[in-house]
Amino acid sequence: MEGDWSDTEGKVATFSCKNVKKHQKSRVESASPKYATPFLSINVNFMHTVFSKSKKQHIPNEEWEQFCRRHAVVEAAGGLVQNGGGEYLMIFRNGRWDLPKGKREPNESMEQTAVREVQEECGIDRLRLERLLIVTHHTYTQHGIDVLKPTHWYAMQYEGSESVFTPQAEEGIEVAKFFSKDKIMTECFTNCYDNIREVFAAAGLTLA
Repeated sequence: MEGDWSDTEGKVATFSCKNVKKHQKSRVESASPKYATPFLSINVNFMHTVFSKSKKQHIPNEEWEQFCRRHAVVEAAGGLVQNGGGEYLMIFRNGRWDLPKGKREPNESMEQTAVREVQEECGIDRLRLERLLIVTHHTYTQHGIDVLKPTHWYAMQYEGSESVFTPQAEEGIEVAKFFSKDKIMTECFTNCYDNIREVFAAAGLTLA
């Protein structure tokens, strides 16, 4: 669950980068001590690719570092979950189709965060963690603070047989449901954030 920082993706830009390498942990001070996040890390020593309205452009390392310093950085993780029938788990949150994700807790690994968030937000268990797919970035503003959220997305396999789940209503999630690839393209991709399409693309799924 997202806690105090509820997900309200901004309209600034969506950032995506593959094969992210961790550099070192550094404290990111926000405008208010209440929102300081001492356990977060961000790599600023390699070239990032920006995806904004499908137009790619490179940000030099120095500019990316300056961009990060202007934001409170909140790390998160989530999952692209596939069942035995080749369907994928989607959630409907705050009026859009999305994938389950949430903030990393202190002393958690990103893998632990990803599994926990999928379990909490979808009311699902019997998950098998597979591989890191991609790290996406998005920005939003919460309580007057500009936030940069890198999200680590992992492929997961659902090894259960249930098809009805109880979503986490307090996180604004109304539906948690498996969809076929065709249904995702026709029903979900018409009303989702760009970075969700990037996650599917990173898994090698061409749904367009």
